Amino acid sequence: MSSVKVQSKWAVTLDREGFARISADPRLRDLVIYARITNAIRFAQLAGLQVERRDSPSDNRQRFHSFLFVAALFAEARKIAETVGERFRHLPAFTKHIRPFLADKSVEALWVNHLLPLRDSIVFHFDDKQLPEHLRSISRERYVFATAHGPAKGDIYFPLADELAIASILGSRWSPEEFADLLRRTVDAVTRLADGFDALLPQALQELGWQFEQDDGA
Repeated sequence: MSSVKVQSKWAVTLDREGFARISADPRLRDLVIYARITNAIRFAQLAGLQVERRDSPSDNRQRFHSFLFVAALFAEARKIAETVGERFRHLPAFTKHIRPFLADKSVEALWVNHLLPLRDSIVFHFDDKQLPEHLRSISRERYVFATAHGPAKGDIYFPLADELAIASILGSRWSPEEFADLLRRTVDAVTRLADGFDALLPQALQELGWQFEQDDGA
């Protein structure tokens, strides 16, 4: 897709007969999964960027849950990335992007120590069995259950609930600095994975007969 012109509209398409020919191909199924992962990652990234430099209660809520969603998503996406080589290890994008990502020890440590445990935590399960323990051990000079600017319901934020969710990842005595570091490392890792899928998808789709179309507005 390097030939795409700035601001031009483009698409990757296949006609009815071509799609019928490959619809049962397991490679297409895998590519659809990679595309769904990439869509979800980009959505969460955009949600976080839209409130990155704002500090209202609702902005804090959006930023916090953008991270929680990305972290939980990455816990699953990292496992799926391990299977890419089964069908696509011959593609240049696998060699350049996916293989180095999977071999990165810092990404592995992030996944195993922090993000993989999310699947069994309050992030996914609102009746988390660890919640009573976190409630007993969390230590603050001042506890804030709710905060808002004005009466609008959409602006209300419940920070204590999210602080306890982070406690399930970092421990009850986590600091804002620890969270900022986890956020940075998670965003960096998940962006690398999305970029890798972005590079691999067009190469794999071309092998299956999909065609690149560009509308120059002529």
